[in-house]
Amino acid sequence: GPLPEQKTVRVMHDGSLQTAKVRSHPDRRVEAVLRQSRECGTLQAIARLRLVSPDQPKRVVVLSSMPLLGLPISKLTTLEALYRGLENEPDLAAYLRMERALRATMGQSVCGTRVSAAGLAADLPEDFGGKNTAPEFRRGRNTIEILGLIERIAAKHKWPATRIELTMKARGGRATPAVVFAPKSQALAQASRLWAGFTARLAAP
Repeated sequence: GPLPEQKTVRVMHDGSLQTAKVRSHPDRRVEAVLRQSRECGTLQAIARLRLVSPDQPKRVVVLSSMPLLGLPISKLTTLEALYRGLENEPDLAAYLRMERALRATMGQSVCGTRVSAAGLAADLPEDFGGKNTAPEFRRGRNTIEILGLIERIAAKHKWPATRIELTMKARGGRATPAVVFAPKSQALAQASRLWAGFTARLAAP
């Protein structure tokens, strides 16, 4: 079966230590031989890239989750994030889910969405229409974070995105934050088509 897990650390580029796990042989003599062929072999392969005194900074991607003692790393990411060019995305799981939801709903392109749990369920029903789906997605993510997430997705796809605030007609009350995928000059007109029962205004910058 697999070797037993042991606790170790990763050395980050800023000097901090991050706890990690590695599979090692319980016999310390066997572990020393294993480390020579595994961790040290990987470090030697990296050293052969001739990264000493480069003319410009070079990026090395180590396709392994195995901690390499003595090798500071700047970032941990996933292969999917690397493939999509999203290694700098702070909330990858939410990004991928929201991106899928915004690309299409019921076969039509999405023109905008409210960011409250009820708004996500109503405006993006294919992905957030299930019972408790939208509240679970919102849990631990505040409104500013959701708005920023949507804007990062829009920027990557080169969609125009404008923040607006919606209030129910003739009732007032607390404004509901939303995003429409249109330039500022067209945002309010598009919002009135999407949410006929609301009055829209541009959100304060």
